Amino acid sequence: MSNASPSLIPPGNRWSDGWMRYFPFEPRRWRKIIADSDLSAEAKATIESVVKRSRLMRFEKLEVVHELIDHFADGKLAGRSYPQLVAEFGNPDVTAKLIRRSKIRNRPIMFRALSIFAWGLLALVGIYASFATYFHMGSPQPSVDYLADYNDGIEQADDEELAWPIYRPLWKKHGYSEGGGFRINELYNYEDDNGVVMQKELKRPTDDGWDEAVAKLEELSDLLDGFRQARFKPRLGVALHPDRTRYSKEDFEVIFPNQDYGNPNPFHLDDSFGAMDTKVQEIMKDSALHILLPHIQPMRTAGRIFTVDTRWAIEQGDSDRVVANLEAILGVGRQASDSNTLVGSLVGFAVGGIGFDLIEEVLTEHPEFLNDQQLAQLQNAFDNEDISDWMNLDGERAFILDTIQRVYTDDGEGDGRITATGVRIMSYLTNHYISNTPIPQEEEKYLDAALYVAAPASLFVVAGRKETTELAERFLNQHEAQIDRPYWESNGDEEEIDEFLKANQHRHFLLAGLMPAFQQVREAMVRTIARKEAIVVALASQRHFLKHETWPNSFDQLSPEFITEFPLDHMNGQFLNVKAEENGVLIYSVGHDLDDDGGTLFVELSSLGHHRHRRYHPSNRVGGSGTSQNFDADWILWPMKDWEQRESLLLAEMEEE
Repeated sequence: MSNASPSLIPPGNRWSDGWMRYFPFEPRRWRKIIADSDLSAEAKATIESVVKRSRLMRFEKLEVVHELIDHFADGKLAGRSYPQLVAEFGNPDVTAKLIRRSKIRNRPIMFRALSIFAWGLLALVGIYASFATYFHMGSPQPSVDYLADYNDGIEQADDEELAWPIYRPLWKKHGYSEGGGFRINELYNYEDDNGVVMQKELKRPTDDGWDEAVAKLEELSDLLDGFRQARFKPRLGVALHPDRTRYSKEDFEVIFPNQDYGNPNPFHLDDSFGAMDTKVQEIMKDSALHILLPHIQPMRTAGRIFTVDTRWAIEQGDSDRVVANLEAILGVGRQASDSNTLVGSLVGFAVGGIGFDLIEEVLTEHPEFLNDQQLAQLQNAFDNEDISDWMNLDGERAFILDTIQRVYTDDGEGDGRITATGVRIMSYLTNHYISNTPIPQEEEKYLDAALYVAAPASLFVVAGRKETTELAERFLNQHEAQIDRPYWESNGDEEEIDEFLKANQHRHFLLAGLMPAFQQVREAMVRTIARKEAIVVALASQRHFLKHETWPNSFDQLSPEFITEFPLDHMNGQFLNVKAEENGVLIYSVGHDLDDDGGTLFVELSSLGHHRHRRYHPSNRVGGSGTSQNFDADWILWPMKDWEQRESLLLAEMEEE
């Protein structure tokens, strides 16, 4: 070879020198090297044509340029002319192909691997870009009004069935709904806790400030009369609308007293929701998830007012008002659950619990205040109240199915794919409704940008619309069948559903976030039903005591004179246990261990340092999840208010041991 051209890589001892020749951005340009050579124009054109057709990497083209320049230079030194060398060179296309094959065969394995990886990565990016385009083209088209049936039932119902026509003018007068400024501070006792005034229990006639409480009750007398008047109405009767402009003006002014009917707030979380794109706002503006219930939460307050009014009625000797108050609390609980929402049902249970505490207070602290006829009237009211009707999952069904149709496309056959708008909605729901640690608003824009890039991957992960809808319907149907079923008839569906959603939380992210904790809801419902049934037995026992001056010790002593159908234990399907005590009866279930422990509290051995002790476990009072392995006691259903005294005695016995 001639020395007509320098070597491409200067000599050196560095280990990297050999790899520098594969650096793809070698700064010297091969065309300039050809142009600067001493070859003839015809030879230069031939070399340029071959190098160009070789389609090699830039550094490889540089090598080929130097090799071909050397080739022509050597031929010239051998005495041949450039026209002869060009003629003998051959077809440039064939030469370019031969050179390309040789260079590719001589590439290092690492380089070839990196090349394959780069091309593969480029292909994946192209494929992902195609899926991203497909993904972002999809758009949800919600078309079903899942609240229509419920609202039609309200609007077509006879006013005689509804409490709302009675409540509406009174609530407006007193600003009873949330945001209306309604306060009952005078009915509470307060204490100073290191400079902070803390609200304590509701007042009794012996407390300081009782006169102020009575004055407040007199101020609210028409409101209380309204609750008493409507206590037997089966329904509340308020239609529910996510779009607040659909409420009548008179309903709107009562339900949303702090808003302008002509320009109502469009969303529950206006500032946060307004930060999202207009497409999401458009899709979600009439979502069932945006239904507000400011008229439901205050129903608890009615129970508290009636508690103080009942104490005042006892002070006045007005037993008929006591009975009417207890019936009214039961009615308010029933009507709160009429919203067909889980929130409404739980508020109803809470109101019912206030009534249960109050009737226990009346019977245990004033056992002879009510006569047999009044006790029988209350017993009939509680016995005929079907608490299982207070739980209706139609609202949850509407919320879930309505959200699905706003997250997925609709192919017209019940299926569809996740959409970019749907991913943003799911992110919004997670941040504002589901997550315990919502993302700060200023960071949401960065999350939104990340979602825009990463969201197309959800096509490969998140279940389709049909699968999601079918699972939602199946889970809701299973929950509906189990919700009021006693524990002894349980088949464990709730646990299986919870485990399934936990194991598949990525594929079924939407359902994992929207499905309520039905196991806990069911436990709350069973506890409420069990306690209501125990109150029926307690009222029958009180009537037995008034007549025979002894407390009953079994169902046989109460039937058929005072009770005809004795409640069953929700744990084993047998009759609830009744045990006569000195000052009343003890009514209890056998508990999770399914054996009768005589109405004992739950205790367990625990380790504390080097000592072992038994401690009281309050979760076993009325129910709760557990098994015979960790619960060895009974469920005490009546009485509930002497738990502290019973616990103190039990702990004292433990200390003696």
